[in-house]
Amino acid sequence: MNEPLAWIRLDTDGPVPRLLEKSILSGAALTVSMNHDHQAWIADRFSVRSPLFMEIVTGEAQAMPDACALFSFDDLGSEGARKHIAATIDRLVDHAAPFIERLPLYLK
Repeated sequence: MNEPLAWIRLDTDGPVPRLLEKSILSGAALTVSMNHDHQAWIADRFSVRSPLFMEIVTGEAQAMPDACALFSFDDLGSEGARKHIAATIDRLVDHAAPFIERLPLYLK
């Protein structure tokens, strides 16, 4: 297990993230972004609108900053990164019910 992320029990030695490709998007009913950078990249590359997670939850385009944009890989185990990641996970869990409730509004 990768040490900087071991504290949240995220096994980064298993399946690895891969670059989003058209073949992945073609099978998706909806693509959800966490922040504006992700959203813009998907729009620019694939001409697909990808609502933000918090936009689905609240109707407002609120971004959730990516830990990798705020901290270097070596600093992902730092106290500040841990607090940020834990707060992001808490926010996702806390908003799961309203996300699911409002999700049909975004599905075609």
